[in-house]
Amino acid sequence: MQTANESMQSRWSSKEKNWRSAEHKARQLEQQLDDILTGKSRPDVKTVQQAVELFLTSKRNENLAADTLYRHEQIMRALAEFCDRQGILLIKDVTLAHLTMWQSQWS
Repeated sequence: MQTANESMQSRWSSKEKNWRSAEHKARQLEQQLDDILTGKSRPDVKTVQQAVELFLTSKRNENLAADTLYRHEQIMRALAEFCDRQGILLIKDVTLAHLTMWQSQWS
């Protein structure tokens, strides 16, 4: 599958065994994204990017030290990039297995 986020394009596996299933999954993801962008989805359903921005806004409002805020921003950017590489669009789709895999990639 291929997705585009602003000016970045990403390719990732649907992990489906046949073309028809992969196409179906792609259409479902397209519909979910369209629903989010047009406001048709439930308000509690957030994209990874929306959740990252919400978290960072909350941290900025806590008047944290610049170094602490910088670390939060770096970690959240890394999480968003990981989710993009994995084809995870919605924050609700992030699992413990994803977070463990992400953490194992830290250097």
